[in-house]
Amino acid sequence: MERWSKSLLLALLAFAPAAAHAEVFGQWTSARTLPMNAHSFGAQLEMSRHSVGLLSNLRLSLYPDVDFGFQGGFSRVQLEGNDVATVRLAADFRVQAMRAGDTAPLDLSLGAFIGLESGDRLGRLVVGPSLVASRGVTMSGKERLVPYLGLQARFTQFEYRGVQRDDFSVPIRLGCVFPVVQGFRISGEAQFRISEDIDDHEAFGIGVDFDI
Repeated sequence: MERWSKSLLLALLAFAPAAAHAEVFGQWTSARTLPMNAHSFGAQLEMSRHSVGLLSNLRLSLYPDVDFGFQGGFSRVQLEGNDVATVRLAADFRVQAMRAGDTAPLDLSLGAFIGLESGDRLGRLVVGPSLVASRGVTMSGKERLVPYLGLQARFTQFEYRGVQRDDFSVPIRLGCVFPVVQGFRISGEAQFRISEDIDDHEAFGIGVDFDI
């Protein structure tokens, strides 16, 4: 698996930008897809009991109600008493299925993702579908925050020091986006990974995101 993980890593590197907002290693955004031809860029810090990661993200839209995300960065993971430095790359797409308004109570998007993590004698591939729901909160005629709920069905193939494991988990992301000024946002997120046998069950993070 490690050999093919490296091949897939090279393919993602060729496809992703130099600094790549996918939703694989964290959600960090609401269910709203970007307007057509729009772009956003962000950075996030994610922490759990046995890992810390720094990620950058690019998100773009080429079609109405559809957007794509790319995510890349580095992490430090503690496994079996060893600290392992890893590279993370991921991509996803979303389709907006519902928009909050007179006929719908919230924004809803559906999508799918693929992610790869690679380090010294470590390889991880994650794939699966995703769902995100959110609803903006308006005060005095201005949107002040956007709480969101993200849900994934994640299939993982993991290898460390020649031992391979397969896993299925359901990561739940509870977070909120805070618009600061036009085109600039701060987000905070808590992750709860149900049935997770490889990663920590809880993780927390903070991020920034802006239009480009």
